[in-house]
Amino acid sequence: MYIDSGADLTLVPSDFGKVLGMDLTRDVALVSGVAGSPLRVSVQEAEVGISGQVLRAKIAVAARNDVPYLLGRQGVFRFFRIVFEEYKARVRFESAR
Repeated sequence: MYIDSGADLTLVPSDFGKVLGMDLTRDVALVSGVAGSPLRVSVQEAEVGISGQVLRAKIAVAARNDVPYLLGRQGVFRFFRIVFEEYKARVRFESAR
């Protein structure tokens, strides 16, 4: 999953939402990214586990599968200090609590 500080919501492909048992006909919206073309999604809440913490966050489940897995800010970033150590090819999520 890419960590995307420019993304408001976490985004996952359709098949992943189905694996989680989500009803993709609920709470449908159109969202736009950097490319600008609208993407149909179902926005729902889900539990997200990071560094031993479990959070409830809004997840945008795309209506198609050709989208990347993106970890967005809402419901996640405020709970962590995120440290990118590119020279070690590592990212650390440190609790902000």
